[in-house]
Amino acid sequence: ERAVAAMPAPPPLLSGQLAALQAHVVRVRGETGRSLAPSRRALELLPPEEQQWRGRVLVNLAGICWATGDAEGALRWYTEAGAAGAAAENHTQALTAWGLQGGILADTGQLAAARARFERALAYAAERGLRAAPVVSYCLLGLGRIRYEQGELEAARALLEEALDLGRRGDIGDVILQGSLALATL
Repeated sequence: ERAVAAMPAPPPLLSGQLAALQAHVVRVRGETGRSLAPSRRALELLPPEEQQWRGRVLVNLAGICWATGDAEGALRWYTEAGAAGAAAENHTQALTAWGLQGGILADTGQLAAARARFERALAYAAERGLRAAPVVSYCLLGLGRIRYEQGELEAARALLEEALDLGRRGDIGDVILQGSLALATL
């Protein structure tokens, strides 16, 4: 115990990374409320240039907000997480954040904003040669559902089929399930 107590504190970057990992593990275990403090600590400790790490924490904070009914907070954190992912050239993180953000916009009845978010995310993916990446399936699914709601059935079908195909290639269970259900309603 004396040896551990005598050890110097880890540098802030490492402390921030450890707090980020702790926050993620706690949230994945379903302990959303306990994930908030380490997430905030991680953001305090991680320097601004650590966009990839900060982005992970921001996604975690957005998930906490959404799980606790704070849609506005979730949208704010997903916006920041998407920007951090893009800045770090972590395209998976950016597209995941934007896909989840679009889903919240759609779930809260903001269909025009959701459609615009999904379309911008898909354009971002296409510009980087990632249009066939499985992570894009979230945006395709969301946009397909919106197009269905707006009566654009053929466009909806094409988007949902593409989402389902990418979801299967990436073994993304929720996209496979939701895409199959959405196609069954057409």
